[in-house]
Amino acid sequence: MTSEEVWFRLLRDLGQWAVDDYGSWTIRRAKDGAYLGNVSILDHRRLIEPAMTDPELGWGLSPAFHGEGFAHEALQAALAWADAHLSATRTVCMISPENLASLKLAARVGYRPYATTTYKDQPVQLFERPRRAP
Repeated sequence: MTSEEVWFRLLRDLGQWAVDDYGSWTIRRAKDGAYLGNVSILDHRRLIEPAMTDPELGWGLSPAFHGEGFAHEALQAALAWADAHLSATRTVCMISPENLASLKLAARVGYRPYATTTYKDQPVQLFERPRRAP
């Protein structure tokens, strides 16, 4: 990302915490603090049908760290936090049908498909995961 895009993302993430008491976390490797990516619970207010009105989970990991279990660990931690702190009955996520790794990971942490639609002229699948008792 450009420095401008990083700045806007930072403002968005901080604002999400201020408005809704949830937002993004940085994923860092414990042994050396290396930046791996992030995991977020956000309210994007996307212009999409069907509407996504529940907190939306998203994640991104540097390709250098794919396949090592870091994304799974981060998602489990974010979902445990969501289950303990959010009143929403579910969280949702949106994944491109071509993103096989994210589709597999979403299923592994309990997400199930509920709709296929388009977003910004691209096909996407919508998934939901019911809130679990902490």
